[in-house]
Amino acid sequence: MSITNEIKRYINRKTCCVIRQYNTLSDFPDIGSKGSLYIDKSTDSIYYWNGSVYELVLSTDFLDDRYYTQSEVEALLADKVDLDALETTLTLYGTTTTEVIGNETYFQLVTNVEDARYNDTEQIITSPAISSTDSNNPDIIGRLIADAGVVSEIIQDRTINTIGQVRKSIGNNNENPRLRFTVYNSNDLTPANFIARSGYTDLVESEDFFNIFENEIILSTVSFGATDRIVIIWEAYTTQGSPNVEIKFGGNDPVRTVIPKTFDATFNSENVIYDNTVSGLVSQNVKDAVDELDSNYETIQTNLDNHINQTGNVHGATPSDIGAAPVSHTHIPTDITGLINGVSNKIETDLIPTPDITNLFSAGVIDNNNAINLKFWAGTQAEYDVLTPSSTIIYFII
Repeated sequence: MSITNEIKRYINRKTCCVIRQYNTLSDFPDIGSKGSLYIDKSTDSIYYWNGSVYELVLSTDFLDDRYYTQSEVEALLADKVDLDALETTLTLYGTTTTEVIGNETYFQLVTNVEDARYNDTEQIITSPAISSTDSNNPDIIGRLIADAGVVSEIIQDRTINTIGQVRKSIGNNNENPRLRFTVYNSNDLTPANFIARSGYTDLVESEDFFNIFENEIILSTVSFGATDRIVIIWEAYTTQGSPNVEIKFGGNDPVRTVIPKTFDATFNSENVIYDNTVSGLVSQNVKDAVDELDSNYETIQTNLDNHINQTGNVHGATPSDIGAAPVSHTHIPTDITGLINGVSNKIETDLIPTPDITNLFSAGVIDNNNAINLKFWAGTQAEYDVLTPSSTIIYFII
């Protein structure tokens, strides 16, 4: 399991209830507490107690600047990794730079600690008094807004994590607030149309800063237009009274929200394998295959034009390639409807001179004994020449 998934597992299961900070790992108590995270401030590393030893979860620096280097991406592509399995994140940091939209003031969010608006020195932001005691109708204690264009889409069922330093600043021991975070698209801030909303934090009881970890599940896939912006609303309610909380912006461990985003990759077509077994091309990658087709275009087009314009049997097709070849066969007159009547008509219309039947008998052409079986044949001279004459057939040359 990766470090990222490890921390997500503990965040999602809400085992992290208390954050305890120490100067070094050696200052940790001999026996830790389950449900707590321990921070080694000398290395900015986070640990948890597994029941017998402290196990490293991650470095806070790792949360701030996660990315895939070019060499890592190329290695993944070389190993044919499914890009859908790759996950990158957008980290949003609150700043003290504000802007007014409508009647509301928003703190601006930046995506990089190198941004000029990021507070290099930590800044403590004090919330308004929290008076609501209704978790279904909390007070808004902060509005934050990101620049347009920082994300094009966020995907359903992914988890948004809010992490940061918070403490109670005003309020007695019985006045303990809980916080939650709601994410919107700036083009629709209708309360019911949020993109994601966290559960409430544990009670903020300490007057010392401690890290809160809350996650929000994205309800549905949301696309962001060119001018759309991510908006995060901080809300809170209290057990009683009117306490305040203080939130840390900037510095080494600020409040931040981590949002999963679509992984964008640019492919080098030379690195994409091309299967040439069917095409017959020589090239074995996509770029070379396209170049090969481009260079052969004129030759291919010329050969195609020549083929289209050829006449005759250019493929050397035989009758058996096209269909069954004719089979030689014979018929008797009764096999052919109207043959005898047709012959008689031709005789009557002088197309064929009327034969002298009497002479045929007297000349012995027709056998008296076979006259009852007499048949007629009509055809061309060439067809007649290949026949073997029969004494029971009268032949007409037409």
